[in-house]
Amino acid sequence: MTTIALTIEGIYSLMDSTYTLTYIERTQNLNNATAVIAECMERKSTQPLNDHLNQSFVYAQSEAVDTICEELKERCRENGYIHEEIDMFFDLYDDLIRDEIYSRDNSDILADLLRNTNDIPIRVELHSNYDCINSHYFEEVYCYNENYFGVMVDALNLNPKKVKEVLSNAGIVVEDYCPDIKERNGKELADYNQFAEEIANSTAPANLLVFVGTVKAMELYDAGFNLKAVTIPKGNVCGIFSGMHGGGSMLEIELKQATTLQLKAKPYDYFNLVLDSDKSNGYSISDVYGVDDSFYGKAIAITAQTI
Repeated sequence: MTTIALTIEGIYSLMDSTYTLTYIERTQNLNNATAVIAECMERKSTQPLNDHLNQSFVYAQSEAVDTICEELKERCRENGYIHEEIDMFFDLYDDLIRDEIYSRDNSDILADLLRNTNDIPIRVELHSNYDCINSHYFEEVYCYNENYFGVMVDALNLNPKKVKEVLSNAGIVVEDYCPDIKERNGKELADYNQFAEEIANSTAPANLLVFVGTVKAMELYDAGFNLKAVTIPKGNVCGIFSGMHGGGSMLEIELKQATTLQLKAKPYDYFNLVLDSDKSNGYSISDVYGVDDSFYGKAIAITAQTI
């Protein structure tokens, strides 16, 4: 038995320099936390995800600290202190001891979970003051001016005159004047014939032009879920889709070049990034078409919003 009184500094000296309070297995990830990630996107904040993880792991961390406290008590006994003195001291300084253990925690729950998370399928939707485009059966006749159809043509950097020619050859009526914007020739994002096929095979009402891709969860977090723009890679696909009604076109327009889309840069027209599996946005493409993750193509590049 020692005659030297226990001190808080003495307990600190018995501690390891670092502790790992939470071990994240390779199978643990955020693949099923789409709703929380979607809330982060909506609020443009990491707070919902931080709160979610704190709630999920607080008990495991507390148990780990309990175990470390018992190990420290055992070290005190090995140094000659008696049970009663140790228990009284740990009861008296419980908060200080626990806080010190937490401060030495070297685990990074969030980074490990994000690293283990699969790339997230997304779609980027074009919103316009002209609302949407309906099924080909409902539309029948298309207008370039002051119409969502025209907004789509511009978003894909297509020459309106060529669009009218190709659609007319396919038996699709475009009734108003379509200007010949020659500077777009050779710089189009889409093939004219593929665009015509999408129009002709659109079956649902209230569609939007959508681009698809995947995004890395870690990059979303690093950007604070506050995005300024996204770049869709060449080769990814776009098309017409209605999350509200669960339908659309064939979604087979292959992008001829990468394109950078500004997110909500102005009231109209603007692009909005949606997690495709987020049920709050209605049906997902995977729900409707039964596609796997390979359909979404390559990962997009994101640009964070700066203050």
